[in-house]
Amino acid sequence: MLTIGWLSACTGPVDCEDGFGRNRDGDCVALAGGGGGDETGLGVDDTAVTGSDSGGGDSGGTSSGQPDWALGHPLVETMNLDLESDYFFEGVDAVAVNDQLAILTGQGGWYALDMASGEELMFRAGLRGYDLAYDASTERVWVGTRYSNVGCIDVSDADNPQEGSCGLSALLSGAYEDLAADGGRVLMAAQSQGARLYDDSDTLLATLGDDASAVGLVGDRAVVADADALVLWDVSTADAPVELDRATLPTVGNDIAFDGERVVVAVGGDGVVVYDIVQDTLSDRGGFDVQGSANAVALDGDYAYSASWVGYEVAWVGEGGPVVLGHEPAEQIAFGIAASGGNVAVADWFHARSFRHEPGVAGPEIDAPAYLYFTESGVAEAMTLKNGGAMDLELTIAHSANYAFSTDSVTLAPGESTAVVVTPTGQPPEEALMLTTNDPDEPQVEVRATWGQSLLGEAAEDFEMTGFEWPSEDTNAYRLSHSQGKVRFLAFWAEY
Repeated sequence: MLTIGWLSACTGPVDCEDGFGRNRDGDCVALAGGGGGDETGLGVDDTAVTGSDSGGGDSGGTSSGQPDWALGHPLVETMNLDLESDYFFEGVDAVAVNDQLAILTGQGGWYALDMASGEELMFRAGLRGYDLAYDASTERVWVGTRYSNVGCIDVSDADNPQEGSCGLSALLSGAYEDLAADGGRVLMAAQSQGARLYDDSDTLLATLGDDASAVGLVGDRAVVADADALVLWDVSTADAPVELDRATLPTVGNDIAFDGERVVVAVGGDGVVVYDIVQDTLSDRGGFDVQGSANAVALDGDYAYSASWVGYEVAWVGEGGPVVLGHEPAEQIAFGIAASGGNVAVADWFHARSFRHEPGVAGPEIDAPAYLYFTESGVAEAMTLKNGGAMDLELTIAHSANYAFSTDSVTLAPGESTAVVVTPTGQPPEEALMLTTNDPDEPQVEVRATWGQSLLGEAAEDFEMTGFEWPSEDTNAYRLSHSQGKVRFLAFWAEY
């Protein structure tokens, strides 16, 4: 289900403190350069914001435990296939079977690709999937449909994967979110019905926890994102599981990657968090930020990979980590990611993409807004810039006849961010502000300066539409002006 919401308030935001201005998201951020707070009205100082803004932890920093990275681009694309025109396939998850074969699933069926060569192997319509889990012991990829049964793909012949007769008939009273599989057992994150452990003959063995959103299973250890907690379980005695330890998550977990010794959890807008398991205890390693909201994660040795609404990241999670080494923008939305042997596959909505991870290289990563909106002539705005990589970021801003900048050069340490004051010298025209960087894969970045038509807190044009008020499903005509002086949330969605 895709839900998009809009929130309007009748009063504007409160002023930021001295030395801070609002960015395009409405957040108060420290401003760099300029010094003329009275001229811009933004209270400018020279302070940069260091470290992460989210509960995912700091994406930068160095440690003696980390390798000595060479400057380079760690993710090299090997395939980018548009699946819309030929298959109308909407990929939402990916799993690695070995160092070459990856399976993607989504609306319309499932898809197999060779991650190493970037070769398209096959597409099969019919088995619509939502989540995948691979069990090496049975050579099966389990395909969760979210609302009804669980199917499977036989990958014993890696050159010719086929839908098998195996499956789970686990019909639940609600949806389930995630699957994990190992040793002939399947673990299902069934929301308010807990994490349900099955054997591959469709027998329910145990229920772990109360509110499961993501799961991992290796041998006789299971990890469950249970509400806002990560819980480690001993499932060696399947009908009598034992809780071993638990740790607090910053929010609900969306996905888990687990290799038996390390747990990586995608926690949405809070990024990615990492734990080691030491003597059956969860040891918090911190985490890293992502571009947008983290949807999925994968583990490949000491490297973690994340997929979000905006892009993909590779991070070192070995000794001295976590630290982001590089990232790539998504074509549309990255819902699923898989990795093995340095090869990476991404389910990017209507795109299947694969990458080769170049070990031992890293670089700075420029994070800049795509747009900078201006509302009045001469009124300054803050352009927030961040280094999401592992090395110092150096950038310069090209001269513009239409805009003045508080500084035209910036150096940011890993994880550091700053805000540059941009002031229009006249009526704000449409213009691409050009940034030149030492980011290996983004040597030039455009920030589109444009005219903003409205602001948070301004009155919206009146309109009428059909809607309903829960719990009644009777439709009525609603007019915005009938809610004058009140806060209203408008949501629209599609489900299929």
